[in-house]
Amino acid sequence: NSRGQLQKMKDSMDDVMDYLVNNTPLNWLV
Repeated sequence: NSRGQLQKMKDSMDDVMDYLVNNTPLNWLV
């Protein structure tokens, strides 16, 4: 169903954000 698909997509986005946060050097923010 679309609801399960939406939740799955949300989980995927969370994984991507975690990956970016953990793998992006902070020096580009400075």
